[in-house]
Amino acid sequence: MKKTILIAILIFTTLLAACTGGSNNTNGLSSNVPPTLMPTNVPPTEELGLTQVEESSTPGIEAGSEDNITTRLADILGGLSYNGLFPDRQIKLTDGYAEYQDGGSGHPFVRLIDHLIATGDLNGDGVEDAIALLVDYSTGSGDFIYLAPVLNVENEPLPLDALMIGDRSPVKSLTIDDGQVIVELVTQGPGDPLCCPTWNVRKLLNLEGGQLVEQSSQELSKLSLDDLNGTSWRLVDLNLDQEPVLPRTEITLNIHDGQINGSAGCNSYESVVTGDEVMPQIFVVDSIDSTGKICSGPIATQEIAYLQHLASVKSWRYDFGYLSLIYKLEQDVFGELLFAPK
Repeated sequence: MKKTILIAILIFTTLLAACTGGSNNTNGLSSNVPPTLMPTNVPPTEELGLTQVEESSTPGIEAGSEDNITTRLADILGGLSYNGLFPDRQIKLTDGYAEYQDGGSGHPFVRLIDHLIATGDLNGDGVEDAIALLVDYSTGSGDFIYLAPVLNVENEPLPLDALMIGDRSPVKSLTIDDGQVIVELVTQGPGDPLCCPTWNVRKLLNLEGGQLVEQSSQELSKLSLDDLNGTSWRLVDLNLDQEPVLPRTEITLNIHDGQINGSAGCNSYESVVTGDEVMPQIFVVDSIDSTGKICSGPIATQEIAYLQHLASVKSWRYDFGYLSLIYKLEQDVFGELLFAPK
């Protein structure tokens, strides 16, 4: 898990404990779901490798499918060299990843967000272009987010200078519409600490003279649990890249008017979720009811793990188009359920 995520989670849970007065919340599973999991430690800072997770958790990917196209584009973008991230150097990615030196004792790196790639004609020549979403994980506290236009992406890819759009700003969506780049993200509002932004913002950008230029930045609303109302998600990992979903199984999460439901891989489940107006990242799941179908083997084990993690969720965030639900395993040990849009 990235260092900034760890810091943000620790800060957030400290605030949460203060806000709730350290109450002993007994939200959890119905008695028919046995507690069988042992806690796992949060992973160290490392590349997430989400493409592999998606491929392993999505059965029957066909040639020409959206997942297949995204994987092919990620392979192209993940092997290019990019300018604009640093004033004195070009960064060359290998498999979507590149370490560099900044004079500190850590291991800063840049990676491509390989599951969120926007495509479209940026310069009006009738040829498909792309926007690469890059993140610089520096040795400091910042995670700097860049958009890099890549012209003629599938034939003779030409990367143009990257443009920074935020620091520790969760990206909700990235699209190209009629030559215009549209990015929705969560940024810091008045009084927000850098770790915990709370404002939904939409940025519009265009290609001008070979440069990506921001045309406007509009504050849409304050972040709220209501932002997730009416959304449906598919689980891709039970703890970032540590526990990918079993092949040929699907775990889903639907959120509507304070209710959640879905498939846990074998049984259906439902519950109620509550948030907090002052701390919009809070996501608390009430007791979970599930159907009584008898399941066996790895699918049953996975289902128990998912429902236990879901019952322990404390907060939520966007993770580059994904939904991340952060759950507590033990003191200062956290995990994340990671969902892709269904």
